[in-house]
Amino acid sequence: MSKPNQNGLKIVVILFLVLVLALFHYLTGIEQSPYYGFYCRLYYLPIVLAGLWFCLRGGLLVAVLVSILFAPHIFFNWGQFDVIPLEYYF
Repeated sequence: MSKPNQNGLKIVVILFLVLVLALFHYLTGIEQSPYYGFYCRLYYLPIVLAGLWFCLRGGLLVAVLVSILFAPHIFFNWGQFDVIPLEYYF
């Protein structure tokens, strides 16, 4: 098991990543679509790290946190998104 200091550092790293990615995401306009899409996909990084470091509970908790941070952007800008075919993601 990890030392408490290491767990605290891991939590700080994950929160820092989430906040920096949220900042990039909100500051990059939708009209700059290549960067916008890239920043959206970078949200997977802290979720995966939390899952690896803190198992299922950590991954789910960070996924919920990211969803809460991302939700206002979706609600306020949903009409500006182009329709993307489902095949784009697979």
